Amino acid sequence: MYILGALTAVLWPLPMFGLVNTGDAGLAPLAFTIAAIVQGIMAGAQGGLLTEIFDVRFRYSGISIAYTIGGMVGGALTPIVATTLFATYRSSTAIALYVAALSLVSLVSVLGVRKIDTPEAEAAESEERKTPASSS
Repeated sequence: MYILGALTAVLWPLPMFGLVNTGDAGLAPLAFTIAAIVQGIMAGAQGGLLTEIFDVRFRYSGISIAYTIGGMVGGALTPIVATTLFATYRSSTAIALYVAALSLVSLVSVLGVRKIDTPEAEAAESEERKTPASSS
């Protein structure tokens, strides 16, 4: 599912900005609704994907660090870069290409992900399932 979301995220920015740039009050919400669906596909699959990436011993820290760094890069740098691109090129096309390029990085990255299936990982996961959750 994440691959589908990432592929769609690579393809959608140019049509999305094109729809927004029409100035039509009906097309802009449609463009953002589709963008939200694309983002939702990726966000929904992200938890399962991140669980598969990290060995059980490092899972909580790995997911936390990956999520935090991703949020900082996406949340802090993207608006600055988008503003600079628009100021430089006076067009949203440069922003759309930037968003598509970031999405391409996600797509290429997820294509390189391999499930951790070492005997140690399988044994640790099996043991983790046997241990009842402690109630505090």
